[in-house]
Formats: sequence, structure tokens, C-alpha cells
Amino acid sequence: AALLPKDTPAELAVSDFLDVFGADMDIGAAFTDAAGSTLAITKALFHDGAGSFKWLEKADKAERLQYINLLAMTLIEPDEIWWSWEKDVANTKENPDALLKWRLKRRYLKSFEIDGEEKYAIGVFEWGRTGWSGSTIFTTRDADSEAKQFKYFDGQRKGRLVFKK
Repeated sequence: AALLPKDTPAELAVSDFLDVFGADMDIGAAFTDAAGSTLAITKALFHDGAGSFKWLEKADKAERLQYINLLAMTLIEPDEIWWSWEKDVANTKENPDALLKWRLKRRYLKSFEIDGEEKYAIGVFEWGRTGWSGSTIFTTRDADSEAKQFKYFDGQRKGRLVFKK
């Protein structure tokens, strides 16, 4: 029941997501996650660097919008939260002589049972020098067994575990 129709327009899906946190397309909200970090919940979570809804630009990822409510659930009640510091690759490509900059990558993980099958959904949020630089939710695709699904899910554990349910 949490899944949206596959053809849900991005603006409507994002609006539904924001509503869960008491935000809308014009006004954001502050949300404190299970690790105690406060996050700004705004439509910018779903923008690319140019300010567009990134899923609209990539037709192969538009179907992920149907899982947007799972993304909200991943933030609200994660199974695990991981933090890792990574080089800001975009910055070093623009100017290789510039001082190396880093960004904190926060990875929220939660497993879901969808349509009676154990599938794993992964939510990822990245914070960089210009704010949110990425967010996504997806389920494992080519994992035809529970063991393969778990292996894929386990591979998303990177950095330092800061919260475990």
C-alpha cells in the first residue's frame, strides 16, 4: 500500500514525501534522525546540481518514484545509519590544484517486505559543499535469492555505523 503508481509525476511524489515531514514544495522542515542529526527536508533532496528533479532527466530511474514513501520510512525508522567521508570528486576535477575537499556521505538503510517477498530497499543521501548532492531509493533487482539480496544490502554498509535498530 505504500507504493505509488509507476506513472506518478515527480512533483506529486515529492509533494507526498514532503508532506510526511510537515514540509511542502515552498517551505521545508527540520527533521532529527535516529542518530540525533537534524536534516533539512526540502524539495532540494530530489534536485540535481542544476536544480532539476534528477529522476525526470533519467527515464530509467523514473520508476523509483513509486518507492518514495519507502524513502520517507527509511529516514523516519532506519535499520542502520552509516557515515563516511569521501573526496569531493567534482571539485578536484574542476581544479586539480585546489585544496582537497571532503563531503560527509550519510547512508540510511532499511529492509522492507514488498508484495510478500523479502526485498531490500536502500536509501542514500549525500551532503556536499553545495548542499544535498544525491538521494535515491531503490530495491535490489537481480537478486533472485534472499542470500543474494542480503549480500547486496550488506555491500551498502560503508564507513562508520552511527545507528543500529
